[in-house]
Amino acid sequence: MDTRKVSEVAPPPPAAGAQRAVGSLSLDDALSGLFALGPLSPDGRSIVALVVRSGSETVVLVDLQSARAELLTPDKAARFRQPRFSPDGRTLYVLTDAGRSAFGVDAITVQDRTRRTVYAPGNPIDAFAVSDDGHRLAVAVDSTGLDVFSLLDLPSLRVQPLAAPPREPSPAGSSGIGRRAAPLRLAARGRYHDVWQLRLGRGTPTRLTRSPRPALSRDAIPRPTLVRAREAQAWL
Repeated sequence: MDTRKVSEVAPPPPAAGAQRAVGSLSLDDALSGLFALGPLSPDGRSIVALVVRSGSETVVLVDLQSARAELLTPDKAARFRQPRFSPDGRTLYVLTDAGRSAFGVDAITVQDRTRRTVYAPGNPIDAFAVSDDGHRLAVAVDSTGLDVFSLLDLPSLRVQPLAAPPREPSPAGSSGIGRRAAPLRLAARGRYHDVWQLRLGRGTPTRLTRSPRPALSRDAIPRPTLVRAREAQAWL
């Protein structure tokens, strides 16, 4: 980042007698079907990728030194979103519906690829974040169309006080949680996207940005038109 020098991630020349790790894949094979990339591991040696393989989403860990990758999740029907590393890089938290009908937070141990459920309340979790020290979990849980924010201790899942979010907006995504505040990207009925800050403990939310886009009136949205092409027809 200091020099802004760009270098290609490519495998080094093969060393004499060196053997590839069992289960490792080339980048061409592992990243086929890529739809999301990141984050970097805390030590900067690896990066997480989300790919679609055999019709299912899969978490891939790429070694940037060897330009090889390994699958952290099996090829089963499931969705994996919003990967987050623990501060020590040994655990990867993901939002997934693997083994259940709604999104919950799971933890994948990077070394042996074991996965366990951290928090799955039954209602879908729309977004989550892990604190910088790895001791707290912030979640936005869908409840009848609205999101309920919770701050939980790890691993006891004891609920911590959290300032109430604004009434109008509902969360569109979570960007992270620090020691003092949790920044959240919020959207109010599709009218704007802005960043709010929720003070940990008891306090009031603070709006950090203000979207310049005003609300759209209903008349400003074109109504669909039925079009025909010979025997085919569709709404445009």
